[in-house]
Amino acid sequence: SAQVFGVDVIDLTADTEVVVDSNTLGYPRESLLDLEDGTYYVQAELVLYDKYTRANLPPVSLPTTCVSAGGANGAYAKPDGTLFTSVEAVTFSSDGVHHAPVSMVLD
Repeated sequence: SAQVFGVDVIDLTADTEVVVDSNTLGYPRESLLDLEDGTYYVQAELVLYDKYTRANLPPVSLPTTCVSAGGANGAYAKPDGTLFTSVEAVTFSSDGVHHAPVSMVLD
């Protein structure tokens, strides 16, 4: 399984910084501190969620569908509005990251 770390953001603006650090929950390894020494290739992804209001129940936020605009034709794609950064190489060692923090910009 690929390693992922996730941060929930609400009302993100262009000048907002989102930080992934040793307190950010990940899977399958729970923390950046749990990664083995080595070089990793990282990429940030922003996935949009839709908020649904339900009668007599609290609202729920769910990811925007990844079903293609054609509907139930079995084709999948990234959901409209999903943004990615370019891929960056990051080196970790048991001492921590070997360089300055990585700054990534969503395209």
